[in-house]
Amino acid sequence: MAINYTYPSKGSPTTADDFLIIDNADANKPTKRVNIANVISLGVSNVTGTAPISASPTTGNVVLSLGTVPTTKGGTGLTVLGSAHQALAVNDSGTALEYRDITIIETVKNVSVSTITKGTPVHATGWSESDGAAEVEPADATNGVTDLMPCIGLAEEDIPSGEVGTIIVVGVLESITTNTYGVEVGDVLYVAPGGGLTGTRPTGTDIIQPVAVILKKAGGGGGVLQVASVSQGASIPNVQNGEIIVGDASNIGQSVAMSGEVSISNTGVTAITGIDGNVSIQGYRPITEVTVSGSITTDDKGKTLVVTNATGTVDILLTDSGGFEVGTEIQVIRKGAGNVQISPGGSTAINGSLFPLLPAQYDSVTLKKYATNDWLAF
Repeated sequence: MAINYTYPSKGSPTTADDFLIIDNADANKPTKRVNIANVISLGVSNVTGTAPISASPTTGNVVLSLGTVPTTKGGTGLTVLGSAHQALAVNDSGTALEYRDITIIETVKNVSVSTITKGTPVHATGWSESDGAAEVEPADATNGVTDLMPCIGLAEEDIPSGEVGTIIVVGVLESITTNTYGVEVGDVLYVAPGGGLTGTRPTGTDIIQPVAVILKKAGGGGGVLQVASVSQGASIPNVQNGEIIVGDASNIGQSVAMSGEVSISNTGVTAITGIDGNVSIQGYRPITEVTVSGSITTDDKGKTLVVTNATGTVDILLTDSGGFEVGTEIQVIRKGAGNVQISPGGSTAINGSLFPLLPAQYDSVTLKKYATNDWLAF
């Protein structure tokens, strides 16, 4: 008779406990009574495992172990975990998995007529539906000539014409020559006018886009670049000589020259060449004190000459030249008790009721250029 009990009333079973089994070897399939010790004594004849599962030992108390699971069976094929912040990715040869620093890679199609060599900055020109990839050509920082900016990444490998390959958008590019740019480790590389990379910041109207930093300077393909090819086609341009940065209709800074009656030099000096219409100007004439006879020069344009001699006569000579623009004004004031006389030089003509002498102390006259060699005194 089998012993029937319900756990946990009895507690854990023991090897002396009996239970019923059906004897399949007997055609009548009778029930038989056996105890747990009888079953244990049967043992296990042989246990084997199929890789990556192994058994040790193969009889008795067998321990099953799981080894390295290959990629063909849904595993990684690896036995060591990568470093912090690394990601699991397919290796460069496409044959296995590996842990590597995070890099943003993009598949592209070379639509130029030549091979795009490793490390070349590229510009997107379209999309290939059949390849599911951006169409690219080598980038060129020459402004307005090839329209091949901005750069979207650096070629990770040589990409033959018409073929699909990969570019690095953000990450580390190894096995590349980096000692030909004239700069050092930590310096920036830009897209070069004419294509390729340069260590010299583009000048003039060429487009400025930094795309990489040198991590290791070496020849023979032994260098390393940190690529950060964020599209910067709208970067602030170089400021041209005597120009200023002004936002255009698209809110993008452009280098433009001041036009009209105001100009600016490359030293920051502004000049007003003329004013049209009725305007109100708040300002003053710089004052230059004069005590002896002498000539008016172009440095006196727009100034007030205050003559302070107490006796005698101070003779002020005005000789016209190309340095005096039409419209130039110079004021002369007789502040002292001495006489003040204005004399024309060369072919210069001066006309007006206050010419050539200022009749009394504190009188003043304004000299204004009306035309070449033609000045008015009023």
